[in-house]
Amino acid sequence: MTLTQRVYSVSLFLLVSALGASSQAKNPAMQLCVRNEAFFIALREANADDEDQVDERAACLVGEGLIGAFDLFTYKTGQSHPEAVINFFKYSNPVSEPQEACPSTWSGVEVQGERNWTFCVYSDGSMIERNTLLKGSQAPQNARLLQLLKKN
Repeated sequence: MTLTQRVYSVSLFLLVSALGASSQAKNPAMQLCVRNEAFFIALREANADDEDQVDERAACLVGEGLIGAFDLFTYKTGQSHPEAVINFFKYSNPVSEPQEACPSTWSGVEVQGERNWTFCVYSDGSMIERNTLLKGSQAPQNARLLQLLKKN
């Protein structure tokens, strides 16, 4: 695991760990989701073998489009241009070659719920829900996410 991936993993762990009631108001990624009328979703690795080593991540559901909460935050605050966002803009129409658009996946289940999600994960650690990407940014289901990302 590279240093960047470790920093990203630690950041995500801290982000998800901040879900306690007293810290919710202080979590900047959660605030960004809520401020933009999106839902903040905490996720745990779907098929974790070792409960002590479970991977936890967070995402924002914007309309029907789902993107990594940390990725949305860093993009909207101008800190970075995550590959997940770049690929969302790149694939405006439905994707005919899923492997090219989504080379690696991660599956998670909602911490407070039972819904499973599959995400495309990129070399920078950013993630976007697989169907959100494969439908294309111009799909009606992704209109709110597209509008939010274009505001940058």
